[in-house]
Amino acid sequence: MELSEIRRANLAVVKAQHGTAAALAKVLNINPVQLAHIKSGWAGARVCKMGDTLARRFEQKLGLPEGWFDTPHGDVSSATPSTVPGGVHVVELSEIRRANLALVKAQHGTATALAKVLNTNQTQLTHIKNGWTGTQVCRMGDTLARRFEQKLDLPYGWFDTPHGDVLLSPVTTPPAAQSRRIEAGLLSDLDHVLDLARTVFLDRGVEGSTIEDLTQAMGMSQGGVYHEFCDKEGLFRSVVDAELAWLDDLARTATAKPTAREVVRHLLTGAVRYATKDERAGGFIMTQCAGATRISARPLCEELRHEQNAITAQLVSRFETAKIKGSATLPGAPEAVARLTCMVLEGMALQAASGIEFEDLKDAIDVFVDQF
Repeated sequence: MELSEIRRANLAVVKAQHGTAAALAKVLNINPVQLAHIKSGWAGARVCKMGDTLARRFEQKLGLPEGWFDTPHGDVSSATPSTVPGGVHVVELSEIRRANLALVKAQHGTATALAKVLNTNQTQLTHIKNGWTGTQVCRMGDTLARRFEQKLDLPYGWFDTPHGDVLLSPVTTPPAAQSRRIEAGLLSDLDHVLDLARTVFLDRGVEGSTIEDLTQAMGMSQGGVYHEFCDKEGLFRSVVDAELAWLDDLARTATAKPTAREVVRHLLTGAVRYATKDERAGGFIMTQCAGATRISARPLCEELRHEQNAITAQLVSRFETAKIKGSATLPGAPEAVARLTCMVLEGMALQAASGIEFEDLKDAIDVFVDQF
């Protein structure tokens, strides 16, 4: 039983416990449509699996131990086999495409000749044919299949139907390669990968960022992105989660400072440094949520409001403590000062998004901190 099928079965178990898909989607804070795609294993035109990132996030949201989704916890048969419309098993689609690619290669004589016709890198072609890059699974996705059909003057969908009896070596993940992937691949460098995706979303907007833009910036294949994040929405959700976690950590560190003045300086300086760290695109990825239409904006906006309220509450508590201790520098009531500080933080993030540089924003921070 493949790991993706075990995860689908466990998702079915969890759904049964919550009664409806809508109820579970609310707990997981994702779009019900995305949840349906993961549960069925199919998103209309491509495979949709629960990758490691989603599995860990779902476990966290459900209060389950890490790795829970990777071990059977019920009747695995409760997850019906995922199928492509027309009856082709999802797991087999990539193998059909690999077989058809081998046929086309045989007709062209060499991989070099075929790569030239397809106007693609020979190394990439080899990876697709082998189903493995050396560090991760590499499948011919729908976009590549359609492009190859166009380049080869083949009818739409040709790669999705068997056209010969070609035996291919099975795609397996060598233990050593899997170990390398864990040690040096996405799982150990997730923050960096999400940071690269964040820059694209900030630069081009959520709707304007294509999966091709993202994979190129992240240095991943489309198959790798789909495996880890399911789709663009899942990737965007992961980027937002990473930013929320960072912001929560910043607030906790700031409120631990000894004086209200230092609390505000640490919070605002840290936020501005983060918002201006990439000269190509500034600001917070969270500000992109408001402009998202096809992305599940409502759950994200609700979570962002919750995070903002949580930060405000932390500041109120900290400023009340400062007032009790007799701080003479607090420029107003604790709740009012906390809300004003959060407003300044959000405003500076927008300034960073418009291209204002760190040093200029730091000058503004100094002016505000001088009020304490």
